[in-house]
Amino acid sequence: MSSFGNRCPQDCPTSKAHFDETCARREYPELEHLLGGLGRFFNQGIATGQFLNAVLTNDLLETFSRGDPQSIAGLPRLIELIFNHAPGDAWGTPERVATWRARLRAEIGAAP
Repeated sequence: MSSFGNRCPQDCPTSKAHFDETCARREYPELEHLLGGLGRFFNQGIATGQFLNAVLTNDLLETFSRGDPQSIAGLPRLIELIFNHAPGDAWGTPERVATWRARLRAEIGAAP
């Protein structure tokens, strides 16, 4: 049974403008090594590493080129997490990722 499209069944906030790392840690403990980078990107606009950037920009070849074995094995769950819990306008194309990052960095008054 797929979990795609099923927002967090627990008490997590699921607004489009927020990524809840606590909820993600509870639901996706096998992705712990990636959750800090995702949280910093979605909540503060801090650039991710090359693997996560490839995932977020929908670059399949680069995803498999950059991922370590643990990250590649967790890719289906990572995609499920992003689909179900990440702000929809923050991922999917390089332009959306760049725009999200720039907007958040400007909001918090941080350097690009």
